[in-house]
Amino acid sequence: MNTLELEIARRRKGKTRRDMASAIGKCLNAYAKKETGKTPFTDEEKLALAAGLGLTMEQFSVIFFDDKLPKR
Repeated sequence: MNTLELEIARRRKGKTRRDMASAIGKCLNAYAKKETGKTPFTDEEKLALAAGLGLTMEQFSVIFFDDKLPKR
């Protein structure tokens, strides 16, 4: 997971860690651990974040799958 790209995407959208924690139904501390890579996101959380941040498939691949998802 690319933690820096996730943080950049979040900040570009003007979202706080608290906003993202709410989007995935976690407390702020739990989200912070996930965003910094200490705890993994579940697949459902990844999808919720992608929707909440309006990520493209390319951004989603870069952030959560080290750009290893198949390209169209």
